[in-house]
Amino acid sequence: MRLLLRSNSHRPLENGSGVEIAASPDTPRRERWQWQVRLLPGGASSADLDQKAATVTAALSRGDGSSSSVEVSTDPEVASATLEVLEPTDTVQLERGLREVLVFVVGRGQARIEDRHLLTELDVLVLEGDDPYVVDVAAVEAATSIAVVRLTAAGTRGIGWVP
Repeated sequence: MRLLLRSNSHRPLENGSGVEIAASPDTPRRERWQWQVRLLPGGASSADLDQKAATVTAALSRGDGSSSSVEVSTDPEVASATLEVLEPTDTVQLERGLREVLVFVVGRGQARIEDRHLLTELDVLVLEGDDPYVVDVAAVEAATSIAVVRLTAAGTRGIGWVP
């Protein structure tokens, strides 16, 4: 499954401190929580997570010269996460494992993913399931920053985005 989320579709957090980019499930309290990706003001962190949640963060440079924190939280019994920020000057190929979900968040500039999706600032692309296992990521503008989140299933079952 491929999910393209434009910058105006992100859900503001209840405390007003940032936005939820993607989550599974995306309807709070509907099913067992698995993972979430949030964008917060630089240096901020979420306060509403279960203490068991594993969290990774990284600074993502923005078009206005500021930076935001990308925060990825997972239920460690379900998934683990890694997070890296790319500032590509050329096309980069990323491999995705069979049981991985990839989430791309553009912080600054424009990026073309798979030579078919043009993402601008705060646009997001989620890839899971049978979507490509080798993904081309290219900067369209010279100064582009992209957060790449890898979510990997912790058990024998795969994970995904649960609408």
